[in-house]
Amino acid sequence: MKSTSIAVIGVFALLVILVLLLPQSTKQQMQGALFQLISPILRTGASVGHELGGVRGGLKRLDELERENAQLKSENEELRAANSLLKNLESEVSRLNRALRFREQSPVKLIPARIISRESATWWNTCTIGCGSKDGVAPDMAVVTESGLVAR
Repeated sequence: MKSTSIAVIGVFALLVILVLLLPQSTKQQMQGALFQLISPILRTGASVGHELGGVRGGLKRLDELERENAQLKSENEELRAANSLLKNLESEVSRLNRALRFREQSPVKLIPARIISRESATWWNTCTIGCGSKDGVAPDMAVVTESGLVAR
């Protein structure tokens, strides 16, 4: 060891022995002075620890965040599906409203009919509708949409 290290250890040992030999009242006064000297440091450390504890309490744990993220993803998918369904319904309502306006504005009596089946394999592209002679439909009658004449 270096001589400075030995000297420092010797001085420290001497101070410890002197403090042990001092009367109890002097020791208490020294302790009080020491605590007054370091109390601002202790208070600062305690307040920093308290603040860090508050911040840590406000943060969620990783597993909680993953669980919440999975729940939000599931909810997002449900909302996307519902939104898609509503868009399809909106377009259907719009199409039906156009057909209804066309029917109301037509100068001739129109009979609404649904297409039941299509035959796309033939050159003529025929289809079957859900109306017949009971409904007042006869062969070779015109088939119209809001776009105009489409078939007979």
